[in-house]
Amino acid sequence: MRTHRRILGLLLLGYLFVTVAYGVVNPLFEAPDEYFHYFTVQYIADNGKLPIAQTPETAVYIEQEAAQPPLYYWLGSWLIRPIDTRQAKNDLWLNPRVQMGDASAATNINRVVHDRAAEAFPWTNYILAAHILRLFSTLFGLGTLLVLYATARKMWPDSPRLALFAVGLVAFLPQFNFLHSYVNNDVAIIFFASLALYLLVRVWDSAEIPPRASQIMLLGLVVGLAMLSKTTGLLLFVYAVGFLGVYGLFFKHSLAQITRMVSLFGAMTLVVAGWLLWRNGSLYGDITAANQFIAIAGGDKGFTFVEILQQSGGIWRSLIAVFGWFNVLPSLWVYRLWGSVVVLALLATIAQLVQKRPRLLAVLLAGWIAVVYAGMVVFMLRTPAAQGRLLLPAIVPLVLPLAVGLDRWLGWLGSKIVWGLGGLPLVTLYCLFGVIRPIYTPHTVTTIPPEATPLNVELVDNLVLKAANLWITPYFAGDNVPIELYWQATAALDQPYEIVVELFGRDNTPIGKLQTYHGGGLYPNIYWPKDQIIDSKIGVRLNADIVVPTQARVNVRVVGAGEGVDIGYVEIEPREWPRYAVTHPLATIGEGIELVSAEINTSSVTAGDTIEIALVWHVTQPPNRFLTTLLHLGFPDQQPIAQGDAAPLNGDYPTTFWQTGEVIEDRYTLTIPTDALAGEYPIRIGMYDEAIERVQLSAEGILSPDFTYTIGTITLAEK
Repeated sequence: MRTHRRILGLLLLGYLFVTVAYGVVNPLFEAPDEYFHYFTVQYIADNGKLPIAQTPETAVYIEQEAAQPPLYYWLGSWLIRPIDTRQAKNDLWLNPRVQMGDASAATNINRVVHDRAAEAFPWTNYILAAHILRLFSTLFGLGTLLVLYATARKMWPDSPRLALFAVGLVAFLPQFNFLHSYVNNDVAIIFFASLALYLLVRVWDSAEIPPRASQIMLLGLVVGLAMLSKTTGLLLFVYAVGFLGVYGLFFKHSLAQITRMVSLFGAMTLVVAGWLLWRNGSLYGDITAANQFIAIAGGDKGFTFVEILQQSGGIWRSLIAVFGWFNVLPSLWVYRLWGSVVVLALLATIAQLVQKRPRLLAVLLAGWIAVVYAGMVVFMLRTPAAQGRLLLPAIVPLVLPLAVGLDRWLGWLGSKIVWGLGGLPLVTLYCLFGVIRPIYTPHTVTTIPPEATPLNVELVDNLVLKAANLWITPYFAGDNVPIELYWQATAALDQPYEIVVELFGRDNTPIGKLQTYHGGGLYPNIYWPKDQIIDSKIGVRLNADIVVPTQARVNVRVVGAGEGVDIGYVEIEPREWPRYAVTHPLATIGEGIELVSAEINTSSVTAGDTIEIALVWHVTQPPNRFLTTLLHLGFPDQQPIAQGDAAPLNGDYPTTFWQTGEVIEDRYTLTIPTDALAGEYPIRIGMYDEAIERVQLSAEGILSPDFTYTIGTITLAEK
């Protein structure tokens, strides 16, 4: 017994260490709705009353949290009341370009622009208040773990290993650590719902003996507190009534006993939380205040159940590890690892259920999962809410079957399973220090790496773009193009400049644009030390409708400060090249370019007309040099009547980018001079390099004397 308690103590200490670390490392308000939750607490601390949704005083800083049940915020207000938090609203600098919900974004991950010096330890003022509230959330998680342990011990008194497995799984679940490291009211409903389930298990344990009135009143108190924590508490109330009814019937209590028990429970719950239902009904015409959430989120979306099911993957991921404002994800292996643990544990549990029917109590606890999920689905039908944290009020019945399965694996594999699970703390620490911390950390360097292209362009006074780095790799429509910019302030800058990085494709058409503060939104120039080199890693999302292939020009400018500077080019390719059955090319140019198709839009013209020519090139070996297409109308031994020489794709996808296997569909025009003489003339194709030296050309294995190939003949008629 002492050994198990020591292990429990280590698990709880490990949870505290990891979760407090999350609260310290993750920047303030870089968690879903955290600043809304924080300002709700501050409002109550400052005004001594609850906020009202959709009023001027709750706009911007509180929003939908004004309609939330108030227990977490009210308790938190007492913790921060002695602290001077007046500067909080003035200091809150929201990032106007934040990419919320987009985990593929490489820039503007941060919801808030941070003054890192002000947020550094030792904390003061509202920053201290926010960290106190973060610790408050962490303590709720500690309480949940203790309740989880107690529930497992109550259900399996002879198997403390099960309880330890359950606590270990939850204590180092990255999402549990993250959720309990920031200011939010989910932590309260998770705790009180878990505590209510423990009390229900105790009621069930009393079996034929009717539970004492004090037990039922305590249950009513806890469920009432759950209702004061989050709307899920209403579901818990309904579930608890059903649980008590099934309990009474199963153990054959009289109808009068069941009625007294349920009535006492309901009365106690309403004493605690009934006032909130009345307030919501009076203020909002909805005892749940859900209509306020829907309205603030933009109205009822009318989603279908099929659309909800399609979001199951997102719910699963956010139950394991989704950080930031739903835009920071760990590596795929984290989900695979946790998925493997869950699947293996469930398989072992199912194997045990085949041999032994589950107790009715276990079925009832599983019913709470169904109730919570159903409540989430009903809410999701009206507004986007595919968030795994909404399932965590059912964390006890979610994790207990996994603990049973892991205990069975322990019987099969011995201590190996324990050592394997010992890696879970390392996984959540990786999520913190390998994912969250780097993504919110601005980068500075002492020297610019040699592979970067020097620029040294002063885009505005004292703001110098020192160098840039583009990667020589093909990109596709919809991709994020990574770009590294090196900046320097040669004097203090008192204005936070936004920069625009824009890509231009064929015919100088804009194909991707990013507007952001420096440092990918993390590090505005007003915070830079003089002469420090700022390494700004950003990503520009390409449009989905780009005409490809193309060479995209990359331009950087400061908003309101002119056209900026071109920093280079990147290559954009189709995801799949056109397919042509190349058996006998019309001509081969050099060692690796095949002309596989040539079409002329007409066979007869008059002076002044324009001929359109469509060519298809197939690359069998990269040319690795810049070539220009020769396009002549006329005979090889005479001056051409007309010329249409141009780089392939008019220079928008030069041959320096061409790689083996590519198929380039190309177009050219040839304008007939107004003084051209009538007659029949050949149209000849070839290529030449930057020294105007023609590249060897052969057709059907025979080298052309003038290194050209005749693609057709045009009749030039008299006008």
